[in-house]
Amino acid sequence: MVQIRQATFDDFDVLSALREERTVLLGQSDTRLLTSMQQGEAWRHFINMALDSPDYQVFLAYVDAGVVGYLIGRLQGNVAIIIDVALHAHQYHGGVGRQLFREFRQSLMHTTIRRLMVQLPRFYAVEQAFWRSLGAQTIHDEDKNLWEIPVGMMLMRLPFDKH
Repeated sequence: MVQIRQATFDDFDVLSALREERTVLLGQSDTRLLTSMQQGEAWRHFINMALDSPDYQVFLAYVDAGVVGYLIGRLQGNVAIIIDVALHAHQYHGGVGRQLFREFRQSLMHTTIRRLMVQLPRFYAVEQAFWRSLGAQTIHDEDKNLWEIPVGMMLMRLPFDKH
């Protein structure tokens, strides 16, 4: 059975391993992502900052055998943006992505967040289909200028109703 919890500094190595695996997979669909997603000191700095900041939430999915996925969300004013999701490519646990998303969305219910978005690879149809299955819609061009989006990525708006 998959369980979800907030990640801690002790999870750095498993987060990094999943991130590296995701980088390789995404790099196969868009080589520009390899540069922007490289490990190293920038990732170490980012994840340590995210784990210690109230502006980020990092959720981990795990089973008895270990960690099978993570989701990182950034809270910015009244908007939450899912900026990274990685699932273990060699272990299938149906519904892990949905469980991570539900846990993240649930954590926002008692906050000032009013909009929920996801940042995802522009040329990775599988991930786009996943988010569309959860009701995500591509953001119109006029909205894109409001957000910093890394090269090769896109934004989609997710339904978010606090009632």
